[in-house]
Amino acid sequence: MKRTDITASGLKYVEICPGFANDKEGDQAFADEGKRLHKACETGDMAGLNDDQRELVEKCLGVVAPLLPGAQRDLREQDFPVPIIKRRGIVDRLIMKGRTVYAIDWKFGWNPVDDAEINNQGQAYALAILHGMADMDRVVILFVSPRCNEISRGEFTRSDIPRLETRIETILARRAALFDEGREDLLNATDEICRYCGNRGTCPALYSKALVVAQNYSDAVLEIPSQFHPSTWTTPEEHSIGRRLALVLEKWVESVKAHNMQFVTEAGQTIPGFELKSKSGKREIKDILAAWAAMKDELTLEDFLAVCGPVSVAKLEEAVAVRAKRGEKTKQKEALNERLTDMGILATGAEMYYLARVRGG
Repeated sequence: MKRTDITASGLKYVEICPGFANDKEGDQAFADEGKRLHKACETGDMAGLNDDQRELVEKCLGVVAPLLPGAQRDLREQDFPVPIIKRRGIVDRLIMKGRTVYAIDWKFGWNPVDDAEINNQGQAYALAILHGMADMDRVVILFVSPRCNEISRGEFTRSDIPRLETRIETILARRAALFDEGREDLLNATDEICRYCGNRGTCPALYSKALVVAQNYSDAVLEIPSQFHPSTWTTPEEHSIGRRLALVLEKWVESVKAHNMQFVTEAGQTIPGFELKSKSGKREIKDILAAWAAMKDELTLEDFLAVCGPVSVAKLEEAVAVRAKRGEKTKQKEALNERLTDMGILATGAEMYYLARVRGG
């Protein structure tokens, strides 16, 4: 397992499981959109946003407007130290009025965040502000979630500092116990965070749950690798055991998906935490010549062919083979490939390798 730095927003997950590490290799599409929306909230420039995105930004800015009259300072994308986690944080909007600081954070996800009163990120920011701004006595944390139509408010004063510090110090102490003292019993594999964790491929707690599944799903007694992570395997036997185990788990995962779909679509049941959704079927032109006839007055032949996509070599080979004399099909296919290669229009991808199970093995 890899030990990573803790961010203020990651404190929630580390409190649930001290082994949590942010997965930086996951889908970044939502993160990229969030950056664009944050930038629009900072600058007010909505160029490049669609109507829905502009509405989200307008909702955020609408929260700020009533707080501005009488404000001494209005800071955007304010970078400041968060000493308790030895990191820096960024508050999307920091407004100071009298001896009160309003710290506003935009949340563009589809799910509500924890209430600001108990939110670890908000509490870490409140601590940093109270310690760093001696002339401020009150911090109001606002989490604005425009997609959820929610505004969460938490208020903290200097009397709250001891309890806030105790909570965060406890989180840090449990993480230190895991990585410095080997306390793997503190790991807590849960659906809430494992799917977002960069350590899920090396986590002993998640591994133990997978083994229970495998042992109960296999028709035969499964051997278990002596070491959890594949990077530690050094013998052919260990790799073989791991591969057999993986095959069983893959089979179980596919079975879960199939039976859940049947449970919902045929039995008319619902599964807590999930909903049935659909997406449009793939659109496909069945007759390319008819399509060209429909478009030839609007496109040149070159433009039309450019959007037709790659030609299936296998289908082209079959079309040639059908017209070949008996016994010459293979020769005609080879000649076709040679001709296309010589013309520089046939590209062959890199050879792919995979492990296939030996019969009886």
